[in-house]
Amino acid sequence: MFSITTKMAMVFASFGGVLVTVFILVVQIWIKPQIENNIKSRLKDMVVVAANMINVPDHQKILSMNLDAGSKEYVQNRAVLLNVAKSFPDIESMYTFVPTQDSDVLAFVLDSSDSTDKNKNGVIEAGEQAAGIGEKYKIGDEKDLRDGINGTTVNEKPFTDKWGTFISAYSPIRDVEGKSVGLVGADMRYEKYQSLINDFLIRSIGIFLALFALCVLLGYFFGRQFSNQIKKMNLSVAKIREVNSEEYIEEVGNDEITELVRSINLMVREWREAKSSMVGDIDGKTKLLEDKVKELEKMNRLMVGREIAMAELKKSLVK
Repeated sequence: MFSITTKMAMVFASFGGVLVTVFILVVQIWIKPQIENNIKSRLKDMVVVAANMINVPDHQKILSMNLDAGSKEYVQNRAVLLNVAKSFPDIESMYTFVPTQDSDVLAFVLDSSDSTDKNKNGVIEAGEQAAGIGEKYKIGDEKDLRDGINGTTVNEKPFTDKWGTFISAYSPIRDVEGKSVGLVGADMRYEKYQSLINDFLIRSIGIFLALFALCVLLGYFFGRQFSNQIKKMNLSVAKIREVNSEEYIEEVGNDEITELVRSINLMVREWREAKSSMVGDIDGKTKLLEDKVKELEKMNRLMVGREIAMAELKKSLVK
């Protein structure tokens, strides 16, 4: 049989388990999608800002005039991408495209990333090289990239190219007449995207586990208090059962248990009063009975004495 303390801890643990389960479901069904949407919205906001800050005439000159990465037009526009990217350090890179005569192919103009040996193998591989000016990029099945020429979009699912797997957002670059003449893209590595979400989920699980532990501790604490009160009541009841005891259960607090203690004390008080009254009645009746017995004994002695006297009288008459 479980003690009250254990039972209370189990009840609170069950409640905590239900609460944690509900919270986890809420996180999975509602909070996690909200986090994903917030990250994607942040990406979209950044490409919109960058697209509006690009110097469109200078951007168009880079390809049309075969300018290199050291040109003023390239450096100033690339600085725009770098400054915007600084506000969201989790972005892998930002870049710009312009359409080509082939509707399925875009050409790179700007790239905020640098060619670096990221895997530290001593060789800058294709996936570690920054996109070159005029480098062709096939759109293929990337619908969000294709739609990004005309409006701001973001990947619903990750896509993979030679640089890796990403979640990306796109926004058109428009000239003074509002015509789309290119687009800005921003890439976040899918591993980083997942890491941001998982970090939040891990923190949430930690909070939920702490909440569960708190529920167990509260159950143990309240169960312990309740158990201690019951033990005190048992000790007091044992003393009350002793002969001539004047003991009462101590009344502490103002809860349901205290009300029970008051009822028990009242019952004990009434029982003692009834007992005292009954003992008084018994003592009175016992004394009355004793007096009657004494009278009977006195009468019996008189009767016995008379019979003896009569017997002696008869004997004397016979003689």
